[in-house]
Amino acid sequence: MAAHLQVPEEPSDFVRYLTHVEAIKNDMAELPPTVLHCSAGIGRTGVFMLTETSLALIQNQGEANLAEIVTKFREQRMRIVQTESQFDFVHDTLQGMISQGGLDAPTVIFGQG
Repeated sequence: MAAHLQVPEEPSDFVRYLTHVEAIKNDMAELPPTVLHCSAGIGRTGVFMLTETSLALIQNQGEANLAEIVTKFREQRMRIVQTESQFDFVHDTLQGMISQGGLDAPTVIFGQG
């Protein structure tokens, strides 16, 4: 994962990380939820949470509004997804997964960040 307040240059490593985490979660279906935390619990953790939540919404509802999700997260954890580049990275990651056929024709709404 990237350094504090930064994002990876390419989403591909992050997508592999997400895939790995998902495989572990599937293997541990009967165990407690996954716990994830970075230094402050709002930057890198926020990127992961926003991506994973968006993927679940896309798969279940066909769309995800990133700005609305961040707003909801911030009701419980102020400043989660700290920078515009982190927000943009999640959007670009999801768009890349869509264009490579990893998701079935969903809509990712950028919204007001």
